[in-house]
Amino acid sequence: MKTNTEVRKPRLAARTIPTMGQKVDDLAELRSLVRRAQVAERQLTAEISSYLEMTGLVALHGARAAARLETWKVMTVDAARLFDLVGVSALKAMSVSIGAARRLVGGATLDAIGERKSQRVLRVEELLRRDVEGSDGGPREEA
Repeated sequence: MKTNTEVRKPRLAARTIPTMGQKVDDLAELRSLVRRAQVAERQLTAEISSYLEMTGLVALHGARAAARLETWKVMTVDAARLFDLVGVSALKAMSVSIGAARRLVGGATLDAIGERKSQRVLRVEELLRRDVEGSDGGPREEA
């Protein structure tokens, strides 16, 4: 099933479009900040973890925070053993990795046995040419 990418023009009163357009811009900026923060967080985490492992330290203190290298135990369950133990009812506790399933059976088979559900998402894209389009997606009128 293909997703519909058609963009419908809003039917809002003209006075609300600039206000909502600013909110769209604000949302785009926040999402960009979140992505950049996540990249920076992963880089700093790797750098600090590597330093702690290399030096044999378990903690490192800054002026406002402390980082501690800990070991957590994470449980994993062998799906085949669970299935052997409880039978078909084990399927209620399992989920399927779409990527792994696609590698095992191929995309066409996966599409045949899979189910697609619609999910509404708000997609926000930065505009490259702000001078060409207005906040409603239509041509911008010059003042």
